[in-house]
Amino acid sequence: MSFDPDYNANLPPIRQTVDWTCSACSWAWLANSIGQHETEWSAVEKIGYPTNINSTYGLMDATGAALDETYSSLWGWPSHHSPQVTWSEVTALAYAGPLLLGGRSWCHWTAVTGTDGVGLQLANPAPTWFGVGDWLERVEFDRLGSWSAVWLAA
Repeated sequence: MSFDPDYNANLPPIRQTVDWTCSACSWAWLANSIGQHETEWSAVEKIGYPTNINSTYGLMDATGAALDETYSSLWGWPSHHSPQVTWSEVTALAYAGPLLLGGRSWCHWTAVTGTDGVGLQLANPAPTWFGVGDWLERVEFDRLGSWSAVWLAA
């Protein structure tokens, strides 16, 4: 099942301006991709500074639960999160629509804009973090796992 036709996966990434806002930039990118107007700092506020996200630790819950809750509470979008996803699950979700991906060993969140069947296309807010740019291949996924995901449902 694909997502709403108003979803725009072609927006440029929102690059983080400080070292702890990767989840907020990714969240803002996803919000913008569905027609909302968010920035790095409006996302920090909406996710919940300093309880859910802060300058000491970044996103406080690596499962993505706060990101998920913020989407559904603000706009009523049906959203979901999983504290543990596999490569197969992530690639299937990437075919379907908007997705955020957080790597625990990577210590980073990114938006996933799609897949070419080989790797994941990213709107990565820090495109040099651990050598990952705007494309993530399976070997990097395996090296940088475990992974959490947040996605919007049709």
